Amino acid sequence: MDAIDKLIRFCGYGNFESANVLFLGNEEGLGGGEIRRELKRRIVDFWEKGKAIDGLHMENGYYLDQAGDEDTTSPFLEFCSRLMLKLNYVYSDNLFLTRGEDPEVYEKIRDYKIHQLYHENEQDFNYRSVLIDYRPLPRANESLQYSIYHEINEKFNWEHYYSAFKFSKNHIDDYHCNLRNDRSKILYNVFNRESETKVIIGIGDRHTKKRFFEEYFEILNPFVGRKLGKGKEEVYYGRIQINKNVIPVFLSNFFQSGHGIGLKGLSVLHDMIIHAMD
Repeated sequence: MDAIDKLIRFCGYGNFESANVLFLGNEEGLGGGEIRRELKRRIVDFWEKGKAIDGLHMENGYYLDQAGDEDTTSPFLEFCSRLMLKLNYVYSDNLFLTRGEDPEVYEKIRDYKIHQLYHENEQDFNYRSVLIDYRPLPRANESLQYSIYHEINEKFNWEHYYSAFKFSKNHIDDYHCNLRNDRSKILYNVFNRESETKVIIGIGDRHTKKRFFEEYFEILNPFVGRKLGKGKEEVYYGRIQINKNVIPVFLSNFFQSGHGIGLKGLSVLHDMIIHAMD
């Protein structure tokens, strides 16, 4: 098993044993770190310290049981924190106001982001989150194409990798299609854990993720576009079935203001999620 195979099997961050809200991002960043150092952390340290998603075999998927513990300005983490706070405290007010509109509540959101997000305990929170990513190979941003992956395996090609995960109609070789197939098996194992998955929330690149679910999962209710208030569709909603479990899936535009769904859209999305889980 080479380093890329290990990265394919990395599920993400949080307590996967108890989580029931699964955030599905696009791909993992590096947090400002250098690519070779960060890959070593994931390939060696995470592999040694991580836990098997099935409790037995790391090759079936492994994760790192830790909270974010980062005081960053990431809109992604902030929006996830707002949503989780609202899911856990349905009658809380002002969770979708800006920092300037309600500084006191914003500090509670910030505290949740640092200390609870992706690591909520069962005693205090009915809904508990983890973070996983659709594409498994970390990079600082989507425009960078590191040579180290080709050094690990000479078959690796960035264009083919990206096209395979985008379900491009262009011919993609077997190696990269198999990477995508292997990743689908890992995500299946994540969704099919003993801890019942209440909802899957995809963030960003919703059209690709829709194709992914349609390709690999049993669709109980086909995905339909929904509006969150900007006059255009910003989220897909459907339901998948894994064994006897029916899981609502929301595939949203980015979690941020401006180019994303915004705080008002996040509030509407929350209401949709609550309704789907009833």
